[in-house]
This record gives sequence, structure tokens and C-alpha cells, in this order.
Amino acid sequence: MITHHRSIAAACMAASVLVSAGFAPFRADQASPRTAADVPRVTTRDFMRMHEAGGALVVDVRSAEVFRLGRIAGAINVPLDQIAQRAVEIRERAGNRAIVTYCSCSAEQSSAEAGLRLMTAGAGNVRALVGGYPEWVLAGGKVER
Repeated sequence: MITHHRSIAAACMAASVLVSAGFAPFRADQASPRTAADVPRVTTRDFMRMHEAGGALVVDVRSAEVFRLGRIAGAINVPLDQIAQRAVEIRERAGNRAIVTYCSCSAEQSSAEAGLRLMTAGAGNVRALVGGYPEWVLAGGKVER
């Protein structure tokens, strides 16, 4: 029973972090993005709060080789060319959490394209991380190697 209450409390905390960071879930009545430029973004600052609260599935869309060199703590690696084939898996792993994609591009080109592919495949609440991995490192975010 205590574990159940802790799970509910954790879910509520994650939801409040998402809402305070401007993360409203994607609604079916909203227009789907038509291009990668239309995919919503999340700033590093807002993502840091979300990441600390466990409020997102973090998806690194860079190559496996680059992923092994360094990544945002807890991220999974799904290279951009595999996003469409693995969209169902990603949605299931995310559950009710947001999906945040990132790359090393200065303008989130690859992560936004991944977000577009995920949203086209039915994923909601997808965001691309502004500045990607380089910005995360500069901001002092947790990194795994």
C-alpha cells in the first residue's frame, strides 16, 4: 500500500513539474506538426527540472558510436533512422511521461525530425531539447559515459 501511494505521489510530482515547465500533453484536437520546425522545443533549464523529477523518457537520436562517448544520464539511444520503426516501443517506454529528443545539432534539426516522426506515429507530448547535448553539457547537466 505504501509503495502504491509513493507511486501516485511520484506521478503527481512529475505531472506538476511538466505543467510548471509548460508541458501540456498533446491533445487529439490539436493540429499535428507538419514539419520538424513545428515540433515543440524545451529549454535546457526546464528540461533539467523535468529530468530530475523523472518526468520524461529521454531519447538520444545520435549514432550509437557518439552515444557511447557521452550522453544525458538515463537516455536511450534510438538513432534518427530508426525512430519510425521503433515509435511504438518508444511510446510504450514513455508511458504517461513526456518524450524529449536530443541531438548535437545547434538548431535541433535531427531531434526535431525525430519528434515529428514520433508525433506522426501517434506519440503525444514530444519535445526537442534546445541546443541538444552540447547545451546540456555547458549547463552542467548529468552525463553518462
